[in-house]
Amino acid sequence: MPKSKQQKQEIINDLQKKLAKNKSVVLLGFDKVGSLALFDLRDKIKEAGAELKVVKKTLLEKALAKKQEGIGQKIQEIKSQLALVFGFEDELTPAKICYDFSKTQESLKILGSILEGGFAESAKMIELAQLPSRDELLAWLAGCLKAPINNFTYALKGNLNNLVYTLEQISKVKQ
Repeated sequence: MPKSKQQKQEIINDLQKKLAKNKSVVLLGFDKVGSLALFDLRDKIKEAGAELKVVKKTLLEKALAKKQEGIGQKIQEIKSQLALVFGFEDELTPAKICYDFSKTQESLKILGSILEGGFAESAKMIELAQLPSRDELLAWLAGCLKAPINNFTYALKGNLNNLVYTLEQISKVKQ
């Protein structure tokens, strides 16, 4: 059933609000993806504090017309059905979830992203999705900072152990 002009305007207004308050938007092509798989993806995205929304390209172009004009042309070039994943808390978590999901569902494609006010191509988004998470990077940094201190401690402990071993051998020889 076709939507009325008022319903379409409500969708456009909703998209504009979400585009204004998000940190990133991942554009997905989901031709030939089953509804159960799409619901599974939606649940995973919702757990991460993001939102998946299926939209018509014309309505998205109208929502973007006021904010970013260059992105509308990129949207027109997309030939498949379009879903948007809005990342409200983190820029890369929605892209990581979509990338991991696209490994199991080959018909789900990352088409690009609206990131930091501009359009990022799909190759760049996939590259960013493959980066370690912030927590993994912080753990790696903590390990790098801790390693010299641990190595220094083991070196000092080794010298003390050698001293104790040498004194023990000397005491055995003198007895």
